[in-house]
Amino acid sequence: MISPVDLLNPRKAYELQLKEDHHKNASDFFDELAKKSNINIEENRATVKNYYKTQKDLENSKSQREKKRVLKTFLYILAVLLIILAVVMFLLMFTNDDNFAVKIIIACVSLPLAFLIIYLTKKKINPQIKEFDTIIEKIEKNAGELLKTAYEQMSGLNNSYDWGMCARLVTKTCPLIELDENFQPSKAEFLRERFGFSEYESSETTASTCFVQSGSILGNPFVFQKVYIQGMVDTTYSNSIVITWTEYQTVNGKRQAVTRSQTLTAYVTRPAPNYYYETWLIYGNDAAPKLSFSRKPSNANNMDEKEIERYVKQSEKTLDKMVREDIGDKAGSQFTALSNIKFEALFRAFNRDNEVEFRLLFTPLAQQSMINLITTKEPYGDDFVFVKKKKVNFIKTEHGQKHDITAAPTNFTHFDYEYAKKHFVDFNDEYFKSMFFDFAPLLSIPLYQQHKTPEYIYKDTYRSNTTMFEQETLANAFDHSVFAHPDSDTDVILKAGNVVKEGKKDIVSISAHSFQKIEKIENVSKLGGDGRWHTIPVTYYEFEPLEQVTEIVTENVNDSSQNDSIGAIIKQRGLLAYIRDSLNNN
Repeated sequence: MISPVDLLNPRKAYELQLKEDHHKNASDFFDELAKKSNINIEENRATVKNYYKTQKDLENSKSQREKKRVLKTFLYILAVLLIILAVVMFLLMFTNDDNFAVKIIIACVSLPLAFLIIYLTKKKINPQIKEFDTIIEKIEKNAGELLKTAYEQMSGLNNSYDWGMCARLVTKTCPLIELDENFQPSKAEFLRERFGFSEYESSETTASTCFVQSGSILGNPFVFQKVYIQGMVDTTYSNSIVITWTEYQTVNGKRQAVTRSQTLTAYVTRPAPNYYYETWLIYGNDAAPKLSFSRKPSNANNMDEKEIERYVKQSEKTLDKMVREDIGDKAGSQFTALSNIKFEALFRAFNRDNEVEFRLLFTPLAQQSMINLITTKEPYGDDFVFVKKKKVNFIKTEHGQKHDITAAPTNFTHFDYEYAKKHFVDFNDEYFKSMFFDFAPLLSIPLYQQHKTPEYIYKDTYRSNTTMFEQETLANAFDHSVFAHPDSDTDVILKAGNVVKEGKKDIVSISAHSFQKIEKIENVSKLGGDGRWHTIPVTYYEFEPLEQVTEIVTENVNDSSQNDSIGAIIKQRGLLAYIRDSLNNN
């Protein structure tokens, strides 16, 4: 079993042990799941083999039918051309020409040949196409029956997937990382009371949580938060007009008029909303509680050794200048460069505000582990943003933005046992790798692993049964049109607002923030080559904010089975939600 000490070099621990361990755990888990589901694997293999053969036959038949259709089209075109040729030859016979006999022969041959081609196409090609239609219909019916049979054979396994599988596998491979079924109010309160992070800090109407995964490392809480964000970008609109004018010039002593033309283009730039996702890892730890800093990727993993050396030397000059300027005006925050210039250059946390705690956090061992993580190309290299705000750490990785953190059980439903197993194992390999290297910058710091948070005394009651992050996640699982204002022309950002706790249920106000697209025209003046100013109307759009509030009901039902939607009900990761009015408030 991997120990916290082994994890101080996370990349090495992953490559030497964790990678293989997790692959085996995922494979064994799938085999055990298949065994418990009592599916007949050999029968499924035979059915799937027959289905793929049928699909190949279907593809071949469609290809043959397409060739006949192409031939039919070609022959009809040829027939039309021959008819046209016959008509032309017939008309030319009335002209004075010595080739009268030739025209007669061409016309007499072309016209019958055209009708012969049309006749043969209808008698030979069309029946062959219809025959292929019949064959294809039979093959499609057979394929559909085989596919249905294959799904029935796999139904026991498909129904056994649940929301917590991938999380449990991560903990089995690396027990240090404990993942929760869902983000409970108790853990949210723990983050707020102990570490100073509140989910209500994320209450701005331009961001909505669409997935959350919480857990802990040695009692230190963390949350993966996938956020749907609305930003504004400048959008440029344009329109063009063509102007003409007359100029006069003298050519060979004569004055001539010359018409000139020019295309004038005008532009108008206005802000417009755009939408994107971000995934962050939020981690609470009491170590170095007064220290704050931030760093961005250095791109060092894309450099060779000589390029890194040059990069470090350039950074050394920056560090010398910073020391000379005596940056920092608080006790403990006066900037002092570490002796390990390579670490300083690559980690680049130059805005740190407490030198003493920075050194406690980044010991020589931590520095070396971080350098190794940053400079190694595989599996991801230096692709992480690291922000520390007192007791709360924020990690955003480039690979984490592309990874499917939801691990929804429907991802694994399939009719082919062999494909299902490979997909399940491959997904979990990538799931663990991505998550582990989100943690890697934190695991590289010994003090974080040595600092176990004392047991938190949880309260008996909280102001709601579900957290704001989970309320927004459940809301985002619905079709957004359910919440959108009727005049909305854009997507929506869903924010959880007022909560009324009724027993085990929460009645949550979800406000949907969107925009109405309003057409406007701005007249832009442009100077033309004719020396005159011309007005060019440019159509652009303004976006007026809209808001509509809808109430949903959420409840913790402690059931992580895979049914994520039942009619108007959303159910996932042990939580349930529905639009309040849709079930008559029950």
